[in-house]
Amino acid sequence: MFGRTPLRLLGLGLAVIALVIGCEESPAPTPEATTEPTSRPNPFVTPFKPPTPLPLPTPATTRSATTTTSPATTRTAATKGADPLATPESALRALLDLSGKKQVPSLDTIISWVVEPPPDEELVEKLNQIRRPLLRGATWEITDSITHNTAAVVVYTIKPPPDKPGKPIRVPTLLLKRYGRWKMVFGEITPMRYTDGEKNDMIFVMDWGKRRVPELDAGAASQPGVASQPTSGPTTSPTAP
Repeated sequence: MFGRTPLRLLGLGLAVIALVIGCEESPAPTPEATTEPTSRPNPFVTPFKPPTPLPLPTPATTRSATTTTSPATTRTAATKGADPLATPESALRALLDLSGKKQVPSLDTIISWVVEPPPDEELVEKLNQIRRPLLRGATWEITDSITHNTAAVVVYTIKPPPDKPGKPIRVPTLLLKRYGRWKMVFGEITPMRYTDGEKNDMIFVMDWGKRRVPELDAGAASQPGVASQPTSGPTTSPTAP
């Protein structure tokens, strides 16, 4: 019994060795994954998808924006007119234009064109002195003017209608430059509100006006064919002393 045991063990060992050698020599079975296509996606990996590019603006969109802006700019520039108070002459011309219309000018508009406007009743009376002859057919023109720093005097002439006798009336008007705009003086002003330089400017131009009006009257009287009868209209200057 004991003598057969080593033989049995030896035979069992040889069988195990042969089994191992047979396993090594037999070809390895081909895995099933090799028979599948290599492009099969991995279910645990998200495939990369490139982002969709943003569309570029087309030329038509650019042209539309340009054509929309240009007319708006043109309309704005066209509707914005020149400031009537930009110069002494333009300020007085705007006043005479309004005074010659049948529709009564807005008193608030006139007040905004006046330096230290007097009471409404006094201002209305001064404006009516300009308005009455114009509504009766008289005409006006800017005759002469002078500007000295912040003050100016503009002389305008009221001419009677051709079918009515009379002589032209020349009226000097004092204007002051306030914050870049020329405004008219139709009453007394407060000296404390003005610098010494502004006061000297007013004195200078008003002295010129006092000399210039008689010179214009003398020059008109020396011309032939001028009537000597006066016409209804403003006889005093609506300016402040």
